[in-house]
Amino acid sequence: MRSRLVRRIAIVAAIRAGLVGTGWYATRAKPVAVLTARVEQGRIEVLNIHKGDQGKAGQVFLVLWNEDLVARGQRSNTNC
Repeated sequence: MRSRLVRRIAIVAAIRAGLVGTGWYATRAKPVAVLTARVEQGRIEVLNIHKGDQGKAGQVFLVLWNEDLVARGQRSNTNC
């Protein structure tokens, strides 16, 4: 009699655990797609995220220093 009760409690607990796990999996936050690019070298000018932070859609995580490229582009535009 006691072993039937223990077995029944174990089965009910396993079913509840499965339902809770399924509910958590179905309602968890979906990952945000991130656009990445490989950079061989460069300096980070602005860092907008830190370890453990959660990003949002459209958020810029870092900005590379590129004043030399901007100046070169402006110079080539004025020469045209």
